[in-house]
Amino acid sequence: MGYWEDVQLHAEKGDVKMLETRKYRCEQTVVTRFNEMPVSTVETKTDYTLQGAVDMEGHQAFLLTIGENHLSIFPEQFSSAFEMVEDLENIKSNVAFAIDPANGYMMRILNHSEIVDNWNKYKKEMTTKYDFVTDSDTRKSMEEFISIVDRGIQNHDTLLKEYEMKLPHSILFDEYLVAPVSYSPSFDVKYSSPLFENMPFAFRVNQKVSNETPSLIQLSRTGTDVKGIDSIHQEAAKKIYDRKFKPFVQYDFSAYNLSYNAQMSIAPSTRCLLEADVSICEEVENNAELTISFKMRKIK
Repeated sequence: MGYWEDVQLHAEKGDVKMLETRKYRCEQTVVTRFNEMPVSTVETKTDYTLQGAVDMEGHQAFLLTIGENHLSIFPEQFSSAFEMVEDLENIKSNVAFAIDPANGYMMRILNHSEIVDNWNKYKKEMTTKYDFVTDSDTRKSMEEFISIVDRGIQNHDTLLKEYEMKLPHSILFDEYLVAPVSYSPSFDVKYSSPLFENMPFAFRVNQKVSNETPSLIQLSRTGTDVKGIDSIHQEAAKKIYDRKFKPFVQYDFSAYNLSYNAQMSIAPSTRCLLEADVSICEEVENNAELTISFKMRKIK
């Protein structure tokens, strides 16, 4: 019996109360540009289901499951690599969290062992599928990739940090789940840079209520203060740039910039996210740019 099946069994006994099931549709477009010229575009369209439960002591848990998931990539030669990434997302996207009662953030992965089991099964299938590969460099790259993913999934805290930096998860698991009226004026956002090979950054976000009625609260968030780019991170970013981008762009590393803007609509009476619109732009000034356009809306 899986973790959430056990939760539902306790609900039948009256030990746990099941909360409203919510369905969301997420659409995300990621565009990479070199010297203002588009070089790649990745579009994802995904449906998620969010199921909640609360025990007799008021502790809340949520199960987030993935439904339809559509991926399109340009140029198409990158498709095979992204198919594997999509498989991994499916493995990691059916996840149950305990949330922090103070801020609604993900606090613990409750079904971590199930995710590890599913990964181990997939890892075995993938190893068998590509057993025919004889090129030593290709095999080495594949083994290194599997090893990196394996370490990330097997370790609970590492996997939780990964979820914290994913847009659907960071948007869904937020203050509105536990605080229908009061919102923090500023807070730190953890971010994993897709431009710089998932290097972790932190930046400060300022938040304000842009519109408020008894049935709807609209929040506006902006952030540009990159705290994580100290001299050590700048040097690491420069090394990645020199290896990954400079052969195409030719221009030297200049300066790293990041901007973050988000609007969220929340129903305070039900503590329900209705809609979110997020845009992120990170760039090496004038040389390389990655933009993320993310939209989420409640569909049921």
